[in-house]
Amino acid sequence: MATNAGDVLSNATVHPTLENAIEDCVAAYALSARPREWSPQVLDARAAAAHALKTDGRRRSCSAASRPGSPTRKCSPVSSWCIFPPALKFNSLNLAQAVQVVAYELFTASGSSVLEAKSEKLATVQDLEGLYAHLHDAAVKSGFHVPATGSKLPSRLRRSSRAFPSSRARRSTSSAAS
Repeated sequence: MATNAGDVLSNATVHPTLENAIEDCVAAYALSARPREWSPQVLDARAAAAHALKTDGRRRSCSAASRPGSPTRKCSPVSSWCIFPPALKFNSLNLAQAVQVVAYELFTASGSSVLEAKSEKLATVQDLEGLYAHLHDAAVKSGFHVPATGSKLPSRLRRSSRAFPSSRARRSTSSAAS
């Protein structure tokens, strides 16, 4: 699940104690499936990401094996609990997935985006008619469509393009209504 994560893995550190791991941090978040009695501030992943981005200084999310009944004092140095409330029947946390969720929430909370807006020319009616003619011709030449059989393939091809309305189609519908 970690494509191109070599830089993350090469910079990962393992510490003998939690205190050692977070000694230079201004905020530390414990990942858990459930809040604990007497735990510090409890946040979900999205709120924890937003909180972390507002914090100036080094911050770290901490994770460790946890068992029901684990003493809360083990994680007492952390400033917040980042919980992933599971279904009541399954009160556990998949650590690898929790880390991915936190990374995703940090990414989205930072306002970053990997998607670039596309500005493509929309197909005109003439373009679509040319496409339908090409598809019909190819279907006939390949033997997939035999017009003499009364097949509904041509009308189905036309309908298939309408299954995904474009923004152009929505604009023309709204302008025709006015």
